[in-house]
Amino acid sequence: MTRYVAYVRDQQVINLQRANGVLPADRSTVDGFTVVHVDSDLGGDRIAWMKTHYWDDNTWQTRSEAPNYYASWDASSSSWSWDNETVMTEIRTQRNNKLKRSDWTQMADSPLTDAKKTEWATYRQSLRNFPSTLTNPESVESVTWPTEPA
Repeated sequence: MTRYVAYVRDQQVINLQRANGVLPADRSTVDGFTVVHVDSDLGGDRIAWMKTHYWDDNTWQTRSEAPNYYASWDASSSSWSWDNETVMTEIRTQRNNKLKRSDWTQMADSPLTDAKKTEWATYRQSLRNFPSTLTNPESVESVTWPTEPA
């Protein structure tokens, strides 16, 4: 008995609906999606099921949830991967924000001593150099930023 209808693209479940009324044929194509009937009970949490299952063109397979925000399912290898450039763009954006928030430290009318200005200048140079020191970070949260002066 079909309980749900899954709409699949590139192994990913894009939509999962309760089966009711007239169902599209199992493994048919509707609007570019493969329709797959799901006969099992999903345990009540459709979203969790969608995150941990994929269709390998023959059967339902289980997988872990995405390891990070940047992960996407790679149908050719049936594994999680992520676009390193997207992660690096996020890192550069955060780096630029840190630089903007510390611009005041280098102004002529800054209340800092010359020694503190030098500390901040060194920190800011570390931020500018920072992205080039990273090799394939998994996420923005996984990097260790230069330490801001006290």
